[in-house]
Amino acid sequence: MVPQQPIILADTIADNIFLETASFANPEIASFYKKWVARFPQQAQTQIGTPQGYSLSGGEKQVLNILRCLAADP
Repeated sequence: MVPQQPIILADTIADNIFLETASFANPEIASFYKKWVARFPQQAQTQIGTPQGYSLSGGEKQVLNILRCLAADP
């Protein structure tokens, strides 16, 4: 289940997604993740969740939350 209001940690995009795992089991999801993070200034290492970090839109927060769920339970 994906919550409506995603919890965003003050950390990198990668650390927000890969809480318990290091990668995606599904290659299609891994490919989508790589394309999605390529849009951000430092890609997967972009800092989010802090006033100094990159500000995610509502849709970006939802994508991050869905990717987090897929990483945790492939």
